[in-house]
Amino acid sequence: MEDKTAQSPVETTSSMIAQEIREGIAAGRYKSGEKIKETDLCRQFGVSRTPVREAFRLL
Repeated sequence: MEDKTAQSPVETTSSMIAQEIREGIAAGRYKSGEKIKETDLCRQFGVSRTPVREAFRLL
């Protein structure tokens, strides 16, 4: 039996949110010192607080 997880890495919701935040910082959507609110991200991505909190931990 072949291990398919090694062939196609699974991107989690948290990692996708973290990547979006990184890209937002690089693009200037988030300014230096600006607070990024958990509730705003939950609303923006249509997710609960858990994946947003995990995204913060990944960053």
